[in-house]
Amino acid sequence: LSDPNTDTKERGATLEILSVIAMHDPSLVRKYFLDYSHAASTMLLSKTTEGASPQRHLPPPKPNDAREVLFHCPPDDLLLALLFVMATETDAGLLLQTSEIVRIILDTEMMGGGNGG
Repeated sequence: LSDPNTDTKERGATLEILSVIAMHDPSLVRKYFLDYSHAASTMLLSKTTEGASPQRHLPPPKPNDAREVLFHCPPDDLLLALLFVMATETDAGLLLQTSEIVRIILDTEMMGGGNGG
């Protein structure tokens, strides 16, 4: 998803698979997000030297020759990949599909059952 060279059909197929997984079990995708975030923060904290305060800081991106700042994210960071699609995609269908996936994943009302009323 985060590769800017993929075409609309590839992104559409990937988003379709992800939407089926998210509709079936959104907690699975939430767990993946949290596990990835925990692993990334643990890796960043382990790289800090002793005595230095642990920081989660990435250098700011540099603009290219056309004075454009490109959005880069690791290929295995699913949350950033979804945000990348929402920030860069121009196809309305893919934007709608991506926003629906994010809505399903972030909707926690389905987790605990209803009020019964």
